[in-house]
Amino acid sequence: MDRIAAATRLVEGAPLTYQHLSATQAIGLAMRRLHLYEQSDAMQMSLVGHPGGGLLLDAIVLAQAALTRTLWGVVVELTGDHEQARAHYLVSLSRVYRLRRLARRLGHDELARRADLHEGVLRHRLGDADGAWLLLTTSWDGVPPRETLPETRLGHTALALLSAEAGDGETAAGHVAAARGGTTDDVLLAWAFAVAAQVAAAGGPLTAAATEWRELARYAIGALLTDRTDRYESLRHRILLAELSEQSATAVASARLDPLTGAGNRRLLEDRLAAGGRYSAVFVDIDHFKRVNDEHSHAVGDAVLVRLGELLRRHCRADDLVVRYGGDEFVVLVPGEQRDAERVATRVLAAVRSQDWADFAEGLRVSVSIGVSRQRSVGSALRCADGALQQAKRRGRDRVVVAAETGPREPSPEAG
Repeated sequence: MDRIAAATRLVEGAPLTYQHLSATQAIGLAMRRLHLYEQSDAMQMSLVGHPGGGLLLDAIVLAQAALTRTLWGVVVELTGDHEQARAHYLVSLSRVYRLRRLARRLGHDELARRADLHEGVLRHRLGDADGAWLLLTTSWDGVPPRETLPETRLGHTALALLSAEAGDGETAAGHVAAARGGTTDDVLLAWAFAVAAQVAAAGGPLTAAATEWRELARYAIGALLTDRTDRYESLRHRILLAELSEQSATAVASARLDPLTGAGNRRLLEDRLAAGGRYSAVFVDIDHFKRVNDEHSHAVGDAVLVRLGELLRRHCRADDLVVRYGGDEFVVLVPGEQRDAERVATRVLAAVRSQDWADFAEGLRVSVSIGVSRQRSVGSALRCADGALQQAKRRGRDRVVVAAETGPREPSPEAG
């Protein structure tokens, strides 16, 4: 614990060299081992896209960052919070898609296979049994994945449940044993115990031990969460006492974030409305989003929302406020002139158009309609931007329309 605290102090504010990036990744993984998922996740994702890294480092970090979110989801699911677990799984799935795309660009077969295996695990947790079965069984064709990989152990648990559901108790028991064998990771062990209990309940050969498996899982996750709290307090005190107040501020901020996309929520927007001030507004709506859910599944629809949230944050400025307004609608409040909001809208439209949405589902196409208002009070800016958004839809969608005193218009050339 002391070494992690000391290392964290060293990398904070250090020059952005390759050694610094590697050290930061190592600290992030150590924090995950201590079940400090929030800190580990933030530290790992801060490295993705760093100028000092490169595509291979991005891919390696994404593989670990996706695993961090999946393990976080497993812990939350074991506590019974299935909705929050699903949100974590969807974030992880978005990262797995990015990992596979990078692995293909790099020609890195091992990382690509690892992405396929991880996607199979996530699809199973998200309710897509057929897709999970195809990806997982394909992962064991030819060269099987390394048994020491956490993704492999999670794959065994998914195959155990799928086999039990198909009535193949012997195969299910074999996968449970493989998931448990040799691992010292308490999250993976607790999950394996929980899966063993489900397999037993399905009438497999572990039936006589079902109660024992369930109690072991409950005990393990309870001890993990208790120890996690102790480790968290110890580490935070070692780094800096002042960070306790920062954590409190973070907790307050998280109550104003949408758990799926990471954008602000309506509560945050209401705070800004109450505070007053003048803003330009950008209103973004996904075109025909219901078709995405109907034709490709709600899991794909949620992944699209996660990616759009990422694109909005990436192409907005530090002072811009990104909010998920509701459903498939997002709002960006821009503390500047209308031309600043036009530039944001133009960047977002270009990013959505250039995104390879087929990574999420074969044949998937996504476009957005965007309305932009001039600077005014928050409520008035939102109404004005919404009106421009409706004009964008009437003009054929997949475009930006700017509200102007002379009537709705396309963005000015300098906004491109």
